[in-house]
Amino acid sequence: MGEIERRLRRCLGRVYGEADVQKVHKKKISVDEMMFGEYIRLLDNEERWDKLGWPLVDRSHFIGLLGRVKDVRNTVMHFNAPSLKAEQLALLDSFVSMLRLYDPDYGATSMGQAM
Repeated sequence: MGEIERRLRRCLGRVYGEADVQKVHKKKISVDEMMFGEYIRLLDNEERWDKLGWPLVDRSHFIGLLGRVKDVRNTVMHFNAPSLKAEQLALLDSFVSMLRLYDPDYGATSMGQAM
């Protein structure tokens, strides 16, 4: 879950600034302050989605997947789920794989930050 959130924030943070973020939540100024539900609201706007520049990704499909990831995250974080089901793990694996296509340098950058 942590990798998904870090990659998503990096991808969105490269594109969306304070003005975009405040259209979703007036008291926040950066993507780093947003939660998964706010990412969904940010991307569930055709103009903002187009700004992301992911033409091979269907917006509705991505938002649906992001909503499912949000539900898994909330279950883990708020309900202390003992273990994830196979289909939840598969969802997280496929979602992070997609994000890796748009944020391929995450490993090198995060390793540099960790040192």
